[in-house]
Amino acid sequence: MYRIGILYAPADEPYMLQLHKHLTPLIRDGVDVWHAGQIAAGSDRSAALRAAIHHADILLVLVSADYISTNECYSNEIYGALASHTKILVAVVRSCDWRHAPFGHLPHALHKESDNPISAWTNPDDAWAKLAAIIRSTLEEDTTDLTPTFIDKYDNRSERCRPHERAALEIANHHRPRAIQLREFNTIGRSSRSNITLIHPSVSRLHCIIFLHEGGFFVHDLRSRHGTTINGRKVKLADGLRHGDELRIGNVEARFLIFNDQSALSAAVEPTNESSIEVVWDDATQPSG
Repeated sequence: MYRIGILYAPADEPYMLQLHKHLTPLIRDGVDVWHAGQIAAGSDRSAALRAAIHHADILLVLVSADYISTNECYSNEIYGALASHTKILVAVVRSCDWRHAPFGHLPHALHKESDNPISAWTNPDDAWAKLAAIIRSTLEEDTTDLTPTFIDKYDNRSERCRPHERAALEIANHHRPRAIQLREFNTIGRSSRSNITLIHPSVSRLHCIIFLHEGGFFVHDLRSRHGTTINGRKVKLADGLRHGDELRIGNVEARFLIFNDQSALSAAVEPTNESSIEVVWDDATQPSG
């Protein structure tokens, strides 16, 4: 399920409500739309904001003088979203000097149509409709091209899996490892669109892929900010995996494992019917050494 997070100032709630109406077709298609107004009074706003940013496939900021005057605009959560390559769309709803805000280097989402703030459009519905279309097209970006095209350049160190063998990725987390069965193609990242979602600031939205090719599993880093390593060696192109290889995905530690058969795998893997699995990596439980 795709997730959109909307940030705005309380004074701009009428604009958020108009946008929310235009996002109704996406919501009916199963897209989860979260907005800052859903943070309950008295709750930890920073924690709620951080969680929303970590889970968002798109973070939409409705910008006005009211928003850039808030502490939230300059919070660690916003800078963290920028540093972790979260997809951020900026929609200027009212005129303001927003270019000096943390996200000021990003274009106004509607800049191809007009640099005017949405409130200055003759028909604001036109702006909201175009913004909703931009959000939809961003979500529908094809990810099937994630597989590297340099098949002939893969290294040959991968351990071939026999037909009866199964592979898994073991995440060292919460004081005990968690094994996740690997498919033929696995996307790993902080985005909820990933097959394996790792919630940690060091993990990029789409961080790496692990995939099966000619009987062996390979890992390919997707130009992530903090990189991927195998046994301490940085993954540059696509590196083959062997049983027991230690991976580091950002700062998240994992191991690649091969099991003799499905029954051995089932004994080690937590049963789930979910199409994707989410793991929250807690630094406090990180293994020492």
